Amino acid sequence: MERLARDHFIAMRSLAKSRWVQGQKFEWKFNRQWRAVTYSEVPWLDAVYRLIEVGLAEQVECCPACKRVVFQLTESGRAMVARMNDAPVCARADDASPEATKAQHTPSWINRMGQVLTARLRS
Repeated sequence: MERLARDHFIAMRSLAKSRWVQGQKFEWKFNRQWRAVTYSEVPWLDAVYRLIEVGLAEQVECCPACKRVVFQLTESGRAMVARMNDAPVCARADDASPEATKAQHTPSWINRMGQVLTARLRS
């Protein structure tokens, strides 16, 4: 199974903002800004179809009378967007001291190299 690309993640976030209804405008991210585009202007429908294949989105009819195509996220798609929107664990640690946070992000080999150099300088 191939990995999801950038367009897939933008499509997921766009679908999380609002479902896509044929004939109406929806938001798509261009150069870090969300812009309203029409359904017919979208060359990224293949990204949504890939999300449907994976089970993160679904295609349904709006209602029996109008029969417009609607794309929306499934429960698993909404759960994935919620996980994407969560802040990293280290950024949420408000009570951690700056030294502890710095030590947590420093690779262990750098810590070990510092210990070896300090020991050599002392001897």
